[in-house]
Order: sequence, then structure tokens, then C-alpha cells
Amino acid sequence: NISTNSFSRSCLNYENGQVKNIHYGDIHTKLQSHVDASVEIIPYINEEENYLRYLETSFCKEKDLIFADASEDLNDIGKCIEIINTNNEKILSGLHTIHLRNYTDYFYIGFGGYLFKTNRIVKQIQRESQGAKVLGISSRKILNLEINIPSIQEQEKIASFFTIIDEKLKLLKEKKEKLELYKKGVMQQIFSQKLRFKDEKGNEFPEWEEKKLGDICEISKGKQLNVENMVENGLFPALNGGINYSGYTNSWNTEKETITISEGGNSCGFVSFINENFWCGGHCYALKEIKVDVKKKFLFQYLKYNELSIMRMRVGSGLPNIQKKGLNEFPIQIPHLKEQQKIANFLSALDSKINLVSTQIEKTELWKKGLLQQMFV
Repeated sequence: NISTNSFSRSCLNYENGQVKNIHYGDIHTKLQSHVDASVEIIPYINEEENYLRYLETSFCKEKDLIFADASEDLNDIGKCIEIINTNNEKILSGLHTIHLRNYTDYFYIGFGGYLFKTNRIVKQIQRESQGAKVLGISSRKILNLEINIPSIQEQEKIASFFTIIDEKLKLLKEKKEKLELYKKGVMQQIFSQKLRFKDEKGNEFPEWEEKKLGDICEISKGKQLNVENMVENGLFPALNGGINYSGYTNSWNTEKETITISEGGNSCGFVSFINENFWCGGHCYALKEIKVDVKKKFLFQYLKYNELSIMRMRVGSGLPNIQKKGLNEFPIQIPHLKEQQKIANFLSALDSKINLVSTQIEKTELWKKGLLQQMFV
């Protein structure tokens, strides 16, 4: 058990320094299970902080395991990372972490990062954690975990196998990111009208017209209906805030393709395109009765591109919300119907490619998770 520090976020920076620091929040949200310091972005400790009091033995080495010892989420308590490359940098294990080092060379590099992701060990950690709002686990309880360890030769084969899967996941995620960046750039060109589509004869379409959102559709907001009544009446789940299902509704939506805008909360202003039957919930606007000269999928892409502008319409000091009056006045640039169709088709095709890669990522992650559990039963 190696000593750790308690430097808060205010003691760290991403620009410069001599010593880097692994914060427990980064274990929860940013760092991969196998940390390569030449790739991962790890913050520096500010020069004015007294980090020189830590001995050389406190700096991370390859094969070290670092656990997050605190979390508000049961699924994240005791989350573990393995250092596989320090990149010859000085790295300390920081606030709310447990830093373990194996002095017997009993682990093959890379194996520990997979071992501590298995259900058998995760469930042990969850049982040993304590706390109400914030869960915690001690280094003593981590050290007392029961683990089954194969031979070094088998560990090497296991680590190598899962490394190949992780590399595939990395490539898929990079592909998705590139597609998303490409779509973002194309949308900027299209909706600034720097990139224009032409008709079948190669002629320019007419100039775009400015209208208000309320002029081209009806903006409808749901209201509360308790979950018990929904169950009694055999109702479908409601869509609350445009993102999550909940028990709030006021009318059945029979259209499978509906644009929604979140009305309140943290997702306030979020724009979605819903493909399934659903109830529009109490914190969610649905765009209905869209005019025949406006393509639904074009309108969605336009609003999604302008999502930040919609979010800036938030009002209220506590829980923010967007008012229907503001949405009715929101300006929309509308091109010719046939140009709308070309724009919608082009952007929807990009969405399909992005969704396909997202599905591949999800399936690969599920496959990896299943293999981990089978291999470490």
C-alpha cells in the first residue's frame, strides 16, 4: 500500500509542472482501465504545492494498481486502473485513491486492469463499501479481497487477448469521433449557406426564407400523470426532458417521428428525434402539426445544429427552463422544399453511419464484458 496525497482540483493544472497527479474523479470519468501516460491526459500538480515531501517510492510504476476509494455511485466504488506506461514521468496517486504495488512480480503487465473489472471482484468491493450518500472503501478491505490468479503464462495470454479487443474499441471510437467532427463541419457549412445543394439540372435553389418556429409548427408541452395511473391504463413510458423515460404525460403521440425539446433541468434545450411511439412528458416539448412545406428531418437537423442557441434561452435562477413563448419566436432559416430534402438525406446518412459505429462499440463492449466474466468465473 503506497502513500497517496490529498491535492484537490484547485491544486492541479493541465499546462505545466514537474509531477503529475491521478485524481479519483479522473478514474471515474476519464482514464482508461490501462493507463499509458504517453497517451492519457493527466494533470500536473501546481508548482507552489509541497509535493517534494513524497518519496521516490510514492511515484507510480508499471503494473501499479490505483483504486478510487470514494463514489456516490455503487457501480463506481473501488473502480480500478492499472499503470502500464509511466512514460518516464513522475506521477502520484491522489485524492480519494488507494495505490497498491505488487512486489512479487506475480501479475503480468496489463492483467490486473482486467482482473479488477470482473463481477466476482466488483461485487466483493460493493459489499465491503460503506456510507450513505457517499460510499467509501478502505485499503485494508481492498487488500483482503479474494482473487483467483492463473499462471504468468496464462495471464499473458489473457492480457494479450483483451488488449486486441481494446485496440478494436479504440479504433471504433476514433472512427465515431471523426465522423462526428466531419458532420459538425459540414453542418456549419450548410446552415451558414456557404455550401448549397443544386437541383437535378444543376441550377441554384431559391434563397432561404426566415420564419419563426411557432409559424411552422405547434409546440406542445406535456403535464404530469402519476406512474400508477399509467400502469393501470397500460400506457407506454413517457419521455421526460427529451431524454429519459418517466411517468409524465398528457396525450398519446401516434407519430413515430417526433422532434422534442427538453423544457427544464440539466438537459434544458436538448433536441431529440424520437422514432418510437411515446408520451411527451411534463418537462418536454413536442413539435406537432409541422407545415407541409417544411421537412421534419430538416427541421430536426437545423434545431440540433442550433442547440446551443436554444439552450441560451434558459430562464430561472434555480432549476432552469425554456419558455414556450421563446421557442415560438425562435428564428428558422427555411430553404426550398427540395433543398431541405437533399440536406436532410445527406445529414441523415451521416447519422446512420455514426449510429452504426455506436452500435458496433456497444456490441464489442458487451462481448468484452461477457468474456471477462466467463474467463474469471
